[in-house]
Amino acid sequence: MTSTSGLNDDNIIFAAGEKEVDRLQLQHEIMKDAMKDLIKAPLNLSKPGLQILDQATADGPLLPNTPQNSAHTNIPSGIWLKDVAAVSPAQHEYTGTDIEPYYPVPPPAHMTFFDQSMTKPWPAHMNATFDLVHSRLALPGAGITPIKTVVTQLIDLVKPGGWIQQTEMVYSKWPDNGPAMDGMWRVAVDWIGFAVGGQSLNFKDDLEAWYKEAGVVDVQTEVYTVGIGKKAGSERMRGISTRSMHTTVSGLCMGAKAGKSADPNAVKLSFEELDTLPERVLKELNEVGGYWQFFTIWGRKED
Repeated sequence: MTSTSGLNDDNIIFAAGEKEVDRLQLQHEIMKDAMKDLIKAPLNLSKPGLQILDQATADGPLLPNTPQNSAHTNIPSGIWLKDVAAVSPAQHEYTGTDIEPYYPVPPPAHMTFFDQSMTKPWPAHMNATFDLVHSRLALPGAGITPIKTVVTQLIDLVKPGGWIQQTEMVYSKWPDNGPAMDGMWRVAVDWIGFAVGGQSLNFKDDLEAWYKEAGVVDVQTEVYTVGIGKKAGSERMRGISTRSMHTTVSGLCMGAKAGKSADPNAVKLSFEELDTLPERVLKELNEVGGYWQFFTIWGRKED
């Protein structure tokens, strides 16, 4: 479902369904290609038995060993965890959480999934138990819950000496884009800003400050400027990135129109502009390309 008011917890910006599964899979491929290493924190993955949490894990295809006749066959279930486990030199224990039960049944060995909202208190027994807490593109889903509270609760889950890593979109203006991609950026800022009740979308600076307040040290940030469509670095990524942005802007415009129906001030673009934006973005990406930005921040919880 898509929120139309912003006045809720567990705000889902994009509607669930097959198109959303496709969007998240494509988005994962873009980010993996840009980042190279999905874990940027200097975690010693050769040491077996690490506890790794992926918060808001439902962002990819089914993990191995899911029965093909399962009700979960065609729904997302933690592609980040699957890819990390595939390249890890040692065996670790993986936990995935989300508010939608999109989990493989039965779960693969060494993987546990359960329902958990990032806007609610986490089970007390989980505090200070994880070597790595990971979260990606999840903070806009906080709704009107203070985003700082969400982040602080994630930090509480990290054991002393462990790491937290978060990836979020850059909401300041993306560089060197044409009018259609610029329109997509403006819709993202307006609609997501409305959905979180006007909270700051300056996640990069805010996370750096909140980490330090919570006793997280060795904080580092990396910003990725990703060529999309004709500006992508390879033919493979040209197709993947174009499909990803087209699906993303389509979902954004659908939510933005619902938000604008509830509150005309929610989004500045007109209904007509929102109706035509997805195809204008597709045309622009195919003809000249564009850029998208996201960042990753990581830090270590003091011993």
